[in-house]
Amino acid sequence: MLATIGWEYVREHTRLGAWIEMTGRDSVDALDDELARRSDEEGRIGAALVELDGHRGRALLSAGALGGETARRWALCEPAWDALWQDFDRFRTVLAEAREVRAARSRPGQREVDELRRLLRGRSVEVARVAVALPDRLRTPVAQRVEQISLGELSERIDVEFYQVSTLVLDVDRIYQAFLDEFGPLAERLRAARALVDDLGLPARDPTALHAAKLTERSDQLQQEATADPLSLDQITSRPVHADLGTQVAKLEARLAGLVQARDGWPDALAEVTGRLREVESLGRRADQARARAVELIENADIASPADRLSPLRAELAGLPEVTGWTARADRLQRLRAALDAAADELRASHDLAAGLVERRAELRGRYEAYRAKAVRLDRAEHPRLLELDQRLRQLLWTRPCDLAEATRALADYQRLVSAPGSRG
Repeated sequence: MLATIGWEYVREHTRLGAWIEMTGRDSVDALDDELARRSDEEGRIGAALVELDGHRGRALLSAGALGGETARRWALCEPAWDALWQDFDRFRTVLAEAREVRAARSRPGQREVDELRRLLRGRSVEVARVAVALPDRLRTPVAQRVEQISLGELSERIDVEFYQVSTLVLDVDRIYQAFLDEFGPLAERLRAARALVDDLGLPARDPTALHAAKLTERSDQLQQEATADPLSLDQITSRPVHADLGTQVAKLEARLAGLVQARDGWPDALAEVTGRLREVESLGRRADQARARAVELIENADIASPADRLSPLRAELAGLPEVTGWTARADRLQRLRAALDAAADELRASHDLAAGLVERRAELRGRYEAYRAKAVRLDRAEHPRLLELDQRLRQLLWTRPCDLAEATRALADYQRLVSAPGSRG
């Protein structure tokens, strides 16, 4: 609305001037019409000034210490703002005098008509008094020069001043609104995160609470900078700042969501890690059995036992309910889960290594039986070298502990002889 009010003044003034010039009359009716038009104009100007004074952009300009481009432009524009109210007061004063003259007599005489004409069309508005310089005092009988303009000229001046101020106010509001559109949702998310910090009862020195406080301080600084100098806000350069802040807020939200989940699901979490510890204990027993079996069946199966992880894990689980603060609890819970995963992986690897040695012996036995059957089909089973290897393989593969390396070499020789062309007994 403010963007159009100033031009409405110009159009109205143009119409009023054209009407006065067209009529060319100084009749009481013409002066009454002109007084009515000026009175309507007074109302419009007053309403526009009140609206402008209450506008958010105007409030930003008067909220506090300005800086940068906004301070520079307001310094140029502020005199026009002050002049607006002074000129409006002059406008009202002249109209009040004119209304008083008109109200003196129902049928005004020539003196009243002349006074109305002077007030409404003449240079009846005093806008400045300038002292005459001392060297010029001999050439003029007055000590001051009074600058006067007509009511129409004053109206046009008000319009120019209003346009200047309202343009700046609208620019400030438009740019600041664009900032709020981008920054507002982010600030609201941060406020919700701080509420969660309070709801979780996190102490001020808690890392998550410190992160929230740091982001709040950064958010407040951005808000202050935007309020102090909205005209310097550049959407292209401010987006990375918002994006970075948004990334940090998202991390804070994720962290708080984890803490809320830990708080709300604490009994279930304890039950879950207790079950996982039992699984790790079961894996430990299976790994011990596999190592014992491998040592029994395989020669040089000196598989080192993993370090005892179960005792520290049991102690960690037992002390978990005593931890205070949801950040510490969540961190300890996460570390315990990671330790359980690592212990499980290590025990599985130990079990698989031991079981793999035993499976290797079974594999060699199976391959030996397959190639022996092939030797029989090819009528090569009684080849002297094959008979020698056959006896050697039986001794190696069916003896405890089994020398896997030697059995592997012997089986390779056996396979080669069975597959060699012309190898008959």
